[in-house]
Amino acid sequence: MRRLSDVWGLARILWIVVWLSLVVVSCQVSDDRGEEVGTWVLESISVGDEQLDVAGLSTSSMPGIAFWIRFDSNGVVTGEGSCNEFRGSFKREEGRLRVRDVMASAVACETDQKVEEAVLGLLWDDSLALVFLDGSERMQLSDATSVATFVNR
Repeated sequence: MRRLSDVWGLARILWIVVWLSLVVVSCQVSDDRGEEVGTWVLESISVGDEQLDVAGLSTSSMPGIAFWIRFDSNGVVTGEGSCNEFRGSFKREEGRLRVRDVMASAVACETDQKVEEAVLGLLWDDSLALVFLDGSERMQLSDATSVATFVNR
């Protein structure tokens, strides 16, 4: 009879260990819970020590917006600057955003394309640091030289 109670005691301990392991794993996965999904509007961007001026720039689909980006739940990223549109794929891993296969139109424009080039250059980086601010209302993407802040729309 003693052996049966030992087996049940061991089974309970094993069940607790499995349950706690699942809790720990779910907490680790929650870091990549998809906060980036949605449409984000460029608020500011700096390259090195230079803060680029986004005022006065406008996309064709969102007048008054210098640059927007949309992350879909299926891993597709799309967006538009003051002159060109782009599309690619993305994956979020351990606080970093990996944007791949970015293809952009190549339209020459009369407006200053410095902001658009800076954001696309940032997205072409292999691994962007990703930080959410203000309770996920703002998103900051950065690499070694550039920082772009977006507002959730």
